[in-house]
Amino acid sequence: MKKVNFYRLLVNLKGESVKDQETGEPLLISKMVGNLLVGSKAQKDAIRQMDVARKIYNSDGEIELEDADLETVKKVVGEANMSCLARSVFDECIKVAEGK
Repeated sequence: MKKVNFYRLLVNLKGESVKDQETGEPLLISKMVGNLLVGSKAQKDAIRQMDVARKIYNSDGEIELEDADLETVKKVVGEANMSCLARSVFDECIKVAEGK
């Protein structure tokens, strides 16, 4: 089990939160990762992947994920077309979770 916190705002180089173009709401890495899991090809267990996606999407702080689930998240995000900004925030979340 790993503790990870994807509830992080995306901020630009000025330190301002990046807004969703459709809703105008601040973008959270938790929402992006949850949506990527839902929209990606199912890995080993589609039901479990959906459960993990919901858990991440709805999180508002630190959550616990099984090591295998975190590996699935890393694989899906690693294959996604993300901006450097979003990827850097995701990578920071993973480093903290893995104690690096």
